[in-house]
Amino acid sequence: MNRTRSRSLRSSPAWMTALLGPRPPRAATVEALLREYGFREPANVRIAISRLFIDDLQRRALAKIFPHLIHACAQSADPDRALLSFERLVAALPNPSMFYHYLQAAPDRLEMLVTIFAHSQALADTLVRNAEHFHFLIAPETLAKPREKSRLDAELRRLLLVVRIPEQKYDVIRRFRRRETLRIGARDLLGRATVEETTLELSNLADVCLQAVLETALAGLRARFKLPTAATAESNQFAIIGMGKLGGQELNYSSDVDVMFVYEQEGDLTPDD
Repeated sequence: MNRTRSRSLRSSPAWMTALLGPRPPRAATVEALLREYGFREPANVRIAISRLFIDDLQRRALAKIFPHLIHACAQSADPDRALLSFERLVAALPNPSMFYHYLQAAPDRLEMLVTIFAHSQALADTLVRNAEHFHFLIAPETLAKPREKSRLDAELRRLLLVVRIPEQKYDVIRRFRRRETLRIGARDLLGRATVEETTLELSNLADVCLQAVLETALAGLRARFKLPTAATAESNQFAIIGMGKLGGQELNYSSDVDVMFVYEQEGDLTPDD
């Protein structure tokens, strides 16, 4: 490990304070210092740092966590990716100052974010594109233990209950899948889940989402073809069979969800057009 990475978090080099001031050091000086902290592309990192605040209120709030942020990134698996993803998340949040104040009060949450950002570009992208999931992710109970399949099913049904338009239901399912994948991945990266727990949770999440998609699609078909309300997957002997890793409940992050659709027989339909 680079010797500068072992510096105590209590140390706050003057350049870190100066970098956020009205007269920051020369770009070449800052980049040389960032390189000492393990950043491979210090020019990009310097620019990203400059985008972490847009006014004096944000600058003061950032200054209180900035040394910790730099040290956490320097000690991570990929300092550049961690810092750049942090900046992207800040840009996606409505109130960066409140975010900085929260991280000052909960420094372990900052370290959690850096760990996730440094190890997984996919999870970083998910959080950046769905910044509203940040509050869900940092809640203590979110990462405490795996979620049972029944709980996932109940929560998704609750979210879908207030939505009437099928296209919007599919959007709810997609957002739920992204949020839960982020939770599962965070538990995995932070060492709070075994491999078996992770693959089972990913498989359960796929099962729950497939069931919700099926029920949403059936509701649309009932309306389109004027089917009786009793025409459900069960009454018509329709099934989705999970194949491969999904069937074995061993799904991983890169697995395709291979399924087979099986139905009992053809029926007579009366379309609405």
